[in-house]
Amino acid sequence: MLLVRDIEVGDHTQIRQFLMQSVALYPNIGHWFDSKVLPGLAVGERRGLVLDDDGAVAGLVILKLGRRAKLCSIRIRENLRGDRWGTVLLGQASQGLLEVGTDAVYVTISEALSQEDIGFFERLGFQRVARLVSKYVNGVDELVYTCPVSVIKDSVSALGHQVLPPRPHVAPHDVERGVSAASQRVVPDLVMSIKPRFADLILQGLKLVEFRRSFSRKYEGATALFYVSKPVGSFMFTAKIAGAERASKGELWSSYGDQGGIGRDTFERYFDGRQGGYAVRLSDIRVLDPPIGLVEARELFPQLGPPQSFKTIRSEPALAEFLSFRMSA
Repeated sequence: MLLVRDIEVGDHTQIRQFLMQSVALYPNIGHWFDSKVLPGLAVGERRGLVLDDDGAVAGLVILKLGRRAKLCSIRIRENLRGDRWGTVLLGQASQGLLEVGTDAVYVTISEALSQEDIGFFERLGFQRVARLVSKYVNGVDELVYTCPVSVIKDSVSALGHQVLPPRPHVAPHDVERGVSAASQRVVPDLVMSIKPRFADLILQGLKLVEFRRSFSRKYEGATALFYVSKPVGSFMFTAKIAGAERASKGELWSSYGDQGGIGRDTFERYFDGRQGGYAVRLSDIRVLDPPIGLVEARELFPQLGPPQSFKTIRSEPALAEFLSFRMSA
């Protein structure tokens, strides 16, 4: 008899063996299970469900919890893949995610999988937002898909155990063209760090200029992605660099003191020991909703790590797709 239940301690050895069937696509899957999944399950950072076939693991789903949860693994025994048990597992998991306040789920899918496997996610409402080049295996990319939890739940409820109806086909080149056009509007050229109180002033429209000890006029017209430092610890908004003026401290304060959102004492302390610096004028503020947490950023795009002040990043297509999706969601 098949039933869905939570992972139990006695399942761990059998689950590990079940996951090892994917070792060709995910060479470190055993180490990941031992070092990440088991500790995460123990402290409630991860949740797992198994499809129990009279004591044997016939399927499983493992999730990393959070406002934007990661679907770490979903696998169904080969002889059950046509019976929609994957849909049942994911539906059960989505109900639990709604109860803990999760908004959306993302998953990375090896491009080496069949179109049928990838179509499973697309039929439930998942949309592709990025491509991770050679993420786990050299020469094999991972496709990043995401979907609101409410959409997953509604899709599963509508489908039940019935065969899923065919979805309208969208040619890949049409999708890529749409993503590319959107991404041109939001992909950043550099990342800048900022303290929470100053980020609040920018988002309220009370701070139009960032004072910086070092910068460059070559970034005029560029788009900056702002990382708000701890305790926030998230990438929260983008802004266009409308101008970058280098001047002495006195000239900077005289020209931009009323637009910087800080007092003269704070200004002087920041530039202590310096003869001058830059006034970086900001425009076209665009908020990421929800913000991109540092852990998520490092998982998907290591180059998004926070800088001390600012750093350039390469405009990679995958990053463009991802940020375009997040900005328009």
